[in-house]
Amino acid sequence: YYGPQERLMTAYELHRNRPSAFFSEVRLNVNYQFIEESRHQRRYQNPELQHRIEYVNIIGFNYMLLHKGDRHEFQCGTDGQYNTLRSVAYAENIYTRDTTSLDTRYPNDGSRMSNVGLYASHIFKINQRWNLTDGIRVGYSDLQARLYPTDFFQFPFDEIRQRNPVYSASVGMAFHPDRKLKLSGMISTGF
Repeated sequence: YYGPQERLMTAYELHRNRPSAFFSEVRLNVNYQFIEESRHQRRYQNPELQHRIEYVNIIGFNYMLLHKGDRHEFQCGTDGQYNTLRSVAYAENIYTRDTTSLDTRYPNDGSRMSNVGLYASHIFKINQRWNLTDGIRVGYSDLQARLYPTDFFQFPFDEIRQRNPVYSASVGMAFHPDRKLKLSGMISTGF
């Protein structure tokens, strides 16, 4: 069975209209989340109840500038996120309440991941029926997972590390033959 999830999210957003002659809006969002979730299992007539618990912390931000003109809408900004994950596991004898170690669901000595990026998007209203959209995003992603030596898994390393530049782009067209119908197509890369 799954244990009850505990969730906390707090955020602050600053929104300002007309911060400059070109941009019509600026937004800054800073946020924090905490998530705890657990999984518990026991085989039929087995006295060992297995507990696996995850604790996730997420800190994020987004800074966005928006320009709205008659035919062009332009948005640009930066965003980022920093995540930590701690995974705990143990087996409990339901009769004696004695506990023993158990393999964790995620790396047992903690993980962290961070992402940061810059982005820009554009909408060109060609006429009342046709819109062209395009966008680009570049950034950096960093993942580190630590593995404490255990009896369960014998790896020839104690850390997993990935550091990658990330990028994506998109372009699309939308056609509005009337007020109730929209036909659109888009080509996009992802990461």
